[in-house]
Amino acid sequence: MDKVQTYRRLVMQVLQEKASIVPAISGVERQLLFDLERDHYQLMVVGWHNDDRYYHCSVHIDIKDAQIWIQHDVTEDGITAELVNLGVPKEAIVLAFHAPYKRPYTGYAVGGMTDQSLDEIAIALTAEASSNGLTDEKLQELLKDE
Repeated sequence: MDKVQTYRRLVMQVLQEKASIVPAISGVERQLLFDLERDHYQLMVVGWHNDDRYYHCSVHIDIKDAQIWIQHDVTEDGITAELVNLGVPKEAIVLAFHAPYKRPYTGYAVGGMTDQSLDEIAIALTAEASSNGLTDEKLQELLKDE
């Protein structure tokens, strides 16, 4: 099976599992939105509870350039770990909710960045960090907190 087809199947599987969880709030439902032609996948929460309107995206995933781009994920356990547990390599997952300059430090793919742009980012970060007395260890710690 083609790699992208496998990723589509796994993304839909994980989102369907999340959508099957009954919301704790009455009057609210989970909805799946799959655009298979453009490879956009979302898990939405919609509805009313008493006088409160609920409408938000819990998960937004795209598949671009044979990589899974996690655009947004506010689920309790996170989608990324589930995809890795299902066999998706970290190099095929882009944490797109992180700024491009932070992605090299996540342990996941950087997503469409060239080696030259990564080198430029690394040089700029190193220069700024050095001028501010920031060590590599402190930088790693700061990136984990986000």
